[in-house]
Amino acid sequence: MKKIMLVIIILAMFLAAGCAQQPSQPINPPPSTEESTTEEPEQICTKMWICTNENAKAYRKSDCTFEQITDCPAGCENGECKKVAQEPKAEESKQETKEEPKIEDKEGCTIGWKCLDDKRLGYQSSNCMFDNVDECQYGCKDGACIKTAPEEKPKEEIFSLTEGKLTMNISGWKFFDFKTEINDQDLKIKLYASASGYNYYRAESYRSDLWIIEKGITEATRPDCIEKMVGANAYLSLKSGQTLCLETKEKNIALIGGYWVGLPKEDTELTWKYYIPK
Repeated sequence: MKKIMLVIIILAMFLAAGCAQQPSQPINPPPSTEESTTEEPEQICTKMWICTNENAKAYRKSDCTFEQITDCPAGCENGECKKVAQEPKAEESKQETKEEPKIEDKEGCTIGWKCLDDKRLGYQSSNCMFDNVDECQYGCKDGACIKTAPEEKPKEEIFSLTEGKLTMNISGWKFFDFKTEINDQDLKIKLYASASGYNYYRAESYRSDLWIIEKGITEATRPDCIEKMVGANAYLSLKSGQTLCLETKEKNIALIGGYWVGLPKEDTELTWKYYIPK
């Protein structure tokens, strides 16, 4: 029993000593009055917008990293995106001749409809590339497809020319066929007797049309006759310096004429030309 009492007394003493002891207060160190000696990182790059490539821009930070990366559809220049031109509406016909506004960019290309060649039309963007390329049925000219087919020019006929000389030999009638050069009724020419005093030949045709032009046989050609062509189945008076035009029974064109002073004589020479299509 004495031992138990002794233990209780000892424990009571330890508890009393613990309660009597005051808890220690933590001592906070006084705030430091010294300025921080930590320095900011040295600035390596200048903060600014730059073109990261020809089609994008970004904001460069002082640590040379990028943010706010932005695509530039029309291209990038001096840290700024170029303005995007308004693309043509899909429903608008490429063949319309209405002019698109032309915008010159700094690269020298013109925005708008252009002919790639004489047959193709396309829309050129600011990057000088072509889009909406189409082939024009009748060709391309001045930035638009030609709407109507070109007028077909009539093919020019090619003719062979045969020439010859003719004299009457004696006064009277002479028949002449330009194709066979035998007596026929393509043309009948009369030389009057000198006593008659006529200064012209009388020309007649019953199978062919004939007419006279005021142009000498030396210069006269088939087109000269065609230009003045008139129908006739009668007689005409062929004077010096004139040309008789005649459509033969073969539907070819013949010319005849000559030059003389005063009255035509038996030795007066006439020249003939005969045009046949090749």
